[in-house]
Amino acid sequence: MFLNGWKEIANYLKRGVRTVQRWEHAGIPIHRPAGRSRSAVCAVSEEIDAWIKRTDVERMPDAARTAAASVSAERLKLSQALAEHQTAVNVLASSVHALQQKLRENAGPVPSRPLRPENEDNVMKIGDDDERLRRTG
Repeated sequence: MFLNGWKEIANYLKRGVRTVQRWEHAGIPIHRPAGRSRSAVCAVSEEIDAWIKRTDVERMPDAARTAAASVSAERLKLSQALAEHQTAVNVLASSVHALQQKLRENAGPVPSRPLRPENEDNVMKIGDDDERLRRTG
């Protein structure tokens, strides 16, 4: 029997189109009349039957199993990364809390008025540094 297109081939094999397309790389006997890699396909059922007898199709990765395993592996990686990040955040929060506690213990009394220098003549004014550089430069 002549099978025309991926849908007919997939229906004949009782598989999904994507699964049969992946099998192309494993050597399923399909033909491309135009000769290009992305052109239409056709197949002969007798050739496919012979290929199935030579090939252990049941051991080939099924799309659903492969996709599920891939998703499961990605979920595991993401959950591990999330756990590591949560641990890092908890350590950071604990460190910040401990630092705040130490600051409270060592702070002493809070001044009732803003701190000012006792001798305002010793305080450098904005622009003094520029003037001193011009004189020494």
